[in-house]
Amino acid sequence: MRTARRVLILAVAAVGGSSLAGQVASAAPPYSAKAPGRVVYSLDGGAISPTDNPGGERGPAVGLPDGGTVVVADGPDGRSVIIELDVDGTLDPSFTDAGLTAVQDNLDQFAVTEIVRQPDGKLVLVGSVPTSGNLVFPELALVRLNADGTLDSGFGIGGLKVLPIQASCTGCLTVAVRPGGGLVVGGSTGQQSPAIATDPAATPQTRWVVAALTSYGALDPSFGLAGIAFVGAPGSYAKDLAVLPDGEVVTDGDVYAGDQRYKSQLVRLLPSGAPDPAFHGGTPEYLPDVAVPGILLVYPDGVAIVDLGRAIVRYTAAGLPDETFGTGGVVQTTSPDAADRVNLFPSDGDGAVAILENESDYGSDEVERIGPTGAVDAPFSVGTPFGGGSSSFVTSERPRGLPPLDQNTFAGSVLERPDGSFVLLGDVAVSQPTGEGEGRSSEELAAAALTPSFGLDPSFGGPPTPLQATLAVIRQRASTARTRHGIRVTLGVSAPGLARIVIKASGRVVAQSVLPVFVAGASTLPVELTSFGNTWLGRHPRSRLTASLKARDVLTNTATATASGALR
Repeated sequence: MRTARRVLILAVAAVGGSSLAGQVASAAPPYSAKAPGRVVYSLDGGAISPTDNPGGERGPAVGLPDGGTVVVADGPDGRSVIIELDVDGTLDPSFTDAGLTAVQDNLDQFAVTEIVRQPDGKLVLVGSVPTSGNLVFPELALVRLNADGTLDSGFGIGGLKVLPIQASCTGCLTVAVRPGGGLVVGGSTGQQSPAIATDPAATPQTRWVVAALTSYGALDPSFGLAGIAFVGAPGSYAKDLAVLPDGEVVTDGDVYAGDQRYKSQLVRLLPSGAPDPAFHGGTPEYLPDVAVPGILLVYPDGVAIVDLGRAIVRYTAAGLPDETFGTGGVVQTTSPDAADRVNLFPSDGDGAVAILENESDYGSDEVERIGPTGAVDAPFSVGTPFGGGSSSFVTSERPRGLPPLDQNTFAGSVLERPDGSFVLLGDVAVSQPTGEGEGRSSEELAAAALTPSFGLDPSFGGPPTPLQATLAVIRQRASTARTRHGIRVTLGVSAPGLARIVIKASGRVVAQSVLPVFVAGASTLPVELTSFGNTWLGRHPRSRLTASLKARDVLTNTATATASGALR
């Protein structure tokens, strides 16, 4: 879900005019596992986070003309890595993360939020760097990479351009490529009101702006005032923007309406940065009053569609609600709940394809086709069969219910490829709760490819990687097992996922758990005693045990194993 404002960052980073060129690259991450239509990559070596809710952000990505994808994702030591996937889902060995490594070595607080590709194949990474004031939002920073991932030292200063405007929105599309390879970037200037310390409703002293840059990262003096156009009234900030073939810019943003409320506006600017008088008379068009409008989709003819969460609204090229679309220009989506994220893609006749993500229902997105008149076809679900999930709670005096083995943790963003197919990029996770709000978890980058008709694309990924599993019951005392509230076993699984283990004595279940498999290999873990098992072991300390295992990895492959042992 998009966040309207960025959190203020109090730290200061020295960004001065230092060059980032000449830094050493790190090696490309290894390929992990594949299945028909799906791949999973291990980018951080199976690092385990001290939380049961990994909360990893799906990194930004950009499509390539050949159907490949460039992705930024979490890597080792909490740093980001950038990789290129070929059209079949394999890692491109000719692509390096040297450029991003150089940036992070120089600016350890630089986090990539967007990527765009210029016509010459170069990649521009958009992020932010902290500012010196605690009321000033982080400044936008742009880094350009060559097509092979190395740093382009000819962009800005040594590959880096820090803009005199601030980041104002997370999850928004605030950068676009102009005709000829230049860039436009949306954000804000100014600061939060000092009165915010005592008055939460104080009017922000920010101003919605759009900046235009040349292809080499310099502010374009022919645009606005020395490269910056002021769009909104005081107390405003930019959200999404798009560029038309003639160089005009369509942008939406929020304007403070008092009492901690914002109203959203839609504006079109001429290539000079001046308001376009042919769009709503050169004045902002207010969007329907909703909490957080979403993605902006603009067609080459100037027609604009804005996602409103539960609905979409279409505007004519003149900046008026399109009365031929839905009811007064608005079409309600058929999803019963507001989506956490909506992806809009163009279709014939200024219609749209909406892919609605609901993160409370992982692994299944809903697709709705909206025709040029606003007619909505019957929605259908698109499944992405991945695994992972939350394991049983750690052993306790009061055994808890067993979670299902068949969980799906995949949640990802969507890119359309040139042939009309789609690639979904996200992550899969394994977690284990250890207390209230406490636990541990690990994540892997995952991708799936869909055909234009939304079936899994068999040309992506490959034959499934078989899962292998072993199980052994450790020789232990019944009294020790009761003290630990669990019978310890050695579990070996060849890929991350979950493993359900059931241990019986005389045909009765004495212990059972769904255990986390954070990384491939062997580990010794406790299987939680049932209430019956705790009583049984107290009366039968030398019980013979039989154990059964079913493991399921993050690509949904399964394996089974059995073992036996005796307590002493």
